Amino acid sequence: MTQNISSPSLDGNSAKFHLGGSTPLSDALWYKRVGYSTASTHFTYDLNYYYKTPSAPSGMEFSISQHVGYKWYRWDWQCSFYYGVWRTWDGGNSKWVNTSAPCRRPSAYSWTHTVFQGHRANGKVYFDSVTVNGHTYYVNKSFYPQTMSYSGDWITIHFQLNGNTTQTDFDVWGDKFKAIYY
Repeated sequence: MTQNISSPSLDGNSAKFHLGGSTPLSDALWYKRVGYSTASTHFTYDLNYYYKTPSAPSGMEFSISQHVGYKWYRWDWQCSFYYGVWRTWDGGNSKWVNTSAPCRRPSAYSWTHTVFQGHRANGKVYFDSVTVNGHTYYVNKSFYPQTMSYSGDWITIHFQLNGNTTQTDFDVWGDKFKAIYY
């Protein structure tokens, strides 16, 4: 990751993410701890990304997560270009679950604005919606969280690039990453 990129950028300060190498279907994950809260129950992850070669990856993953005691509530979203849909993470069973929300490869040389929304209630993770360039898809899926061997009280976001079967090198620019929780 290279920060403080002026172009392409929406605000003059984007970050460039790179995935390369020779191992098929490898990935690279970047994350940041953005706060501390066990009381927050509503979560929004808002960001923009830009590809020059959107044909290179097999997908992307985005997450906002919350540690509450020994529970890890994860709103992990995977845009699977192989399946053509958004997938959500079932933390209690450690598996991806397809949704009916379409996920298409982004257009080259243009920004894609994506907003993920979810909440925590009744001891579960609720995936509410994903909005891509103003089109909202309601997901309405819920799962139990993952139980951890350590206790925590923080909130993180992550962004992950997923390589293809030939591990074609590619870059993605990200801008205006924002986590909202209350």
